[in-house]
Amino acid sequence: MLIIFVVIGHFIESSIFNNQISSHLYSFIYSFHMPLFIWLNGYFYKQRTFKEEIKKCIPFIEVCIISHLFFTLFINGGLSIKCLLDFGGSPSWYLLSLVYWRLLSTILLQKLSPSKLFLFGIIVEILTFICLPKYGGILSIMRTIQFYPFFLLGYIMKDKMQYANKYKKYTLILGTLSIAYILYTSSLLQWQCFYERAGLISFKSFSAHSYLWLFCFRYSILISSIFISTMILLFAENKLIKSISNFGNSTLFVYFGQTIIFPLVIRYTHSLTESLIVSTIAIIVFTYFSRKPISKWLMNPITTYIANKRA
Repeated sequence: MLIIFVVIGHFIESSIFNNQISSHLYSFIYSFHMPLFIWLNGYFYKQRTFKEEIKKCIPFIEVCIISHLFFTLFINGGLSIKCLLDFGGSPSWYLLSLVYWRLLSTILLQKLSPSKLFLFGIIVEILTFICLPKYGGILSIMRTIQFYPFFLLGYIMKDKMQYANKYKKYTLILGTLSIAYILYTSSLLQWQCFYERAGLISFKSFSAHSYLWLFCFRYSILISSIFISTMILLFAENKLIKSISNFGNSTLFVYFGQTIIFPLVIRYTHSLTESLIVSTIAIIVFTYFSRKPISKWLMNPITTYIANKRA
């Protein structure tokens, strides 16, 4: 379900400035889908040695490089060092940040408890948002900092879901209210405040709201995302969680495919209807091919070749 939101959220970008429904839908999707995606990555993360984690991350790096090369080529009409280093508009930022989160956690969790590291991650995120004038996209460093607390929270909650289960009723209420709040505020500056690479200072430059209002609004969306994520994990049965984990390889190819065609879609589709039709077709086609051997050769040609050679 989340990968469907990812594709739709990306493909409707060309219509969000001239279609109110598209703008509301975009704001709603971007309020929670990436935080929850990252939360689930932390939830399924397992501590390994640094060497083992490097091996696990190599396929992600390979997918990231290939998809980012094609994205940069299609969006800019050519390649340059500056464009290749900038992951600001590239969906591939998520894969690069995922590698950062896993490697950072492998190192830092050996020295700090998960709760202390989570607190440290929150402090660093808040400080960068307040102090830095602009969130840049260079090597996805700022987004890594921005979303790392969600990864850690997912990891922490893996062994603490019994507390949420103890207060199941309140979790459901808070999660439902959070969804309602996100829907209600989706016409505000939500998508710009939360996901555009803008720090508090630069964001204030094109907003009539005060610094305090912008700060509180941004983190109210973050807190809402936490409640929604907890509710979904709590009420999803173990079989469903397992199926999500097993479906991970399929969703990776869908993510890979939509990253490559994303620049072409937003260039040639200008209405919400067109974007939704293309989104549906893309999801069906990429999901179908995700089960085929060709998906591995397209995403991971080097590692697939090496694996076949060894076999």
